[in-house]
Amino acid sequence: MPKPYCMDIRTRVIKKHLEGKSASEIASELDVKLTFVYDMLFLYKSAGTVEPKPASGGRKPYLDDEKQQQTETLIQETPDLTLQEIKDILELDISISVLCDTINKKLKLNYKLDSHKFSNKKRSEQTRDVYCSW
Repeated sequence: MPKPYCMDIRTRVIKKHLEGKSASEIASELDVKLTFVYDMLFLYKSAGTVEPKPASGGRKPYLDDEKQQQTETLIQETPDLTLQEIKDILELDISISVLCDTINKKLKLNYKLDSHKFSNKKRSEQTRDVYCSW
C-alpha cells in the first residue's frame, strides 16, 4: 500500500478549495491526481479533518488477550496438561498446532516433550497425547 500524502499537501488541497478553485485546478497546481483531491474533499466534508486514517488490516490473533492470559495462568498452575486438555478446558476453537505456536511465540513459553511419560504407551497413543513440560 502506498504511503499517504503528507499533511502539508492535504491541507493545501482544502485551502485552495476554500479559495474557490476547482478540483482539476487544484490537482494540476499541486501535481497530484484528481481522485486524491476528490478523496480529500470528501474526507474533509465527512470527518472534518484530512488526517490519514489509521492503518487497519492484518490477521486477527487466534487468541485475544484474555484467552492468552487464561492459557498462561492455566499452564503455570498445572504444567503437566496436554495441549488437547488446555484446548478443552479453555474451550478454544483452534487447532492444536495453532495453540502450540501461540504458546511458543506469543506467551514465550517453550516446551519439551517428556519422553519418560511415553514409556508405557503404545505408539498410536503417543501420537494422540503429547505431554509437555513448560
